[in-house]
Amino acid sequence: MTAQVETPLKLQMLPAERRATAALTGIYATRILGLFLLLPVLDLYVRSLPGGSQRLAGFAVGAYALTQGLLQIPAGRLSDRIGRRPVIAGGLILFILGSIVGMFTHTVSGVIAARILQGAGAISSAVTALVADLTRPQVRTRAMAVIGISIGVCFIISLLAGPALDGAFGINGIFTCMAALGVASMAALYCVPEPPAAKRSLRDSALTPALWKTPLLLTYTGIFSVHFSLTATFVAVPQILKDSLHLDVAVHWRVYAVVFMISLLITVPLLRLFEKSENPRRITQLGVLMLSLALFWMFVAAGRVSGYYVGLTAFFGAFNFLEAQLPARLSLVADPSSRGAAMGIFATAQFIGAGVGGTLAGLLLNAGFGIGAVFAAAAAVVAIWLSCLLYLHERDV
Repeated sequence: MTAQVETPLKLQMLPAERRATAALTGIYATRILGLFLLLPVLDLYVRSLPGGSQRLAGFAVGAYALTQGLLQIPAGRLSDRIGRRPVIAGGLILFILGSIVGMFTHTVSGVIAARILQGAGAISSAVTALVADLTRPQVRTRAMAVIGISIGVCFIISLLAGPALDGAFGINGIFTCMAALGVASMAALYCVPEPPAAKRSLRDSALTPALWKTPLLLTYTGIFSVHFSLTATFVAVPQILKDSLHLDVAVHWRVYAVVFMISLLITVPLLRLFEKSENPRRITQLGVLMLSLALFWMFVAAGRVSGYYVGLTAFFGAFNFLEAQLPARLSLVADPSSRGAAMGIFATAQFIGAGVGGTLAGLLLNAGFGIGAVFAAAAAVVAIWLSCLLYLHERDV
C-alpha cells in the first residue's frame, strides 16, 4: 500500500504536462469565474432593475449553472467524437458572446439571457478530459488536484473582486472583464499540446453501471450539495450585509476578506489532517458535518450579526476544504477507462447543484419564507449527503 501511494508522488510532471495543466487550469478557472464573480452582487442588481423580483434574481444567479449542468454530458460526449479542442473553442466563443450581451444590457431579461448564453459554453468536462489525455496516470491526480484548488481560488477572488468591480464599473463592467478572460482563454487553448490519438468507445454513456458505483455516486452527491449550498447562501448573504449591516455593496468585499482569512484556520488544518490521516474519509465527513452545522447556525442566528459572521467563517473553512478535495477524490475512485465520462457527470452535478440552489433560494424568498429558510434548506441538503457518507458502505479503492 505504501509503495502504491508514494511512487506517484515522487514522479515529476514533464514540461509538456506542466504546460498543459497550467493552460487548462486557466481555461477551467475562467468558466468558474463566470459562475462565481457575480455571486456577491447579482441578486441585489437584478432586484434593482425595472420589473426585478426575488424570484427573477434567484433565477439569474442560477441560470448560468443550470445551463452548464444540462449541457456538460452532451459536450463531453461530443468531445469524444470530434475532439476536445473544437468543443472547448466553441464553448469559449459562446461564453464570450454571453459576456458581450451582458456588457450592453440593462434589463432583467437581458441579464438572464447573458447568463444562459455564457452557460451554454459547457466545456468543463471536455477540459478535464483533455487534462487526462495529456497527463500520465502517475501524475494525473496531481493535475486534477490543481484544477480543484483553482476552483477554491476563483471563489476567493470572486468574493473580493466582485463587489469591488461592481462599485468601480458596475455589473456591465464585470461582464466586460469576463469577455476579456474568455479571449485570454482562447489564446491559452492554442498553447495546449495536441492530445495523442486514442480509440474511444462509443458505447460509453452516462448510464454505464461503472459510472454509478457507490464511491462515485457519493462524490457526485457531494459536489451537488456543496454548490447548492454555495449559491443558496449567496442569494441570502448580500441581503444580510445590505439590510442588517447597512453596508454599501462596494465594501462587501471587506467582510468577505476578513471572514475568509479567519476561515483559513479551519481549511488548512483540515487539509493537513486529510493528507496525513490513515482514514481520510473520516476527515471528509468532518468537513461535511462542519458545512452543515455552519448553515444550520446561520438559520438559528435569526438576524444576529455576530451569528452570521461565525457561520460564514465556518462555511468558508469547510467549503474550501471540500472544493479542493472532491475533484482529487474523483480522479482516484473513477475507473481509468471511464474517467472522462465520470468527469462529465461530476461537472453536471456541480453546475446543477449551483443552479438549483440559487433558483430555490430565490423562490423561497419571493414566497416570503425569509432568509432563515434558505439556510435551513441548504443545511438539509448537506445533511442528506452526510447521512449517505455515514450509512452507505464505500469500498476502499
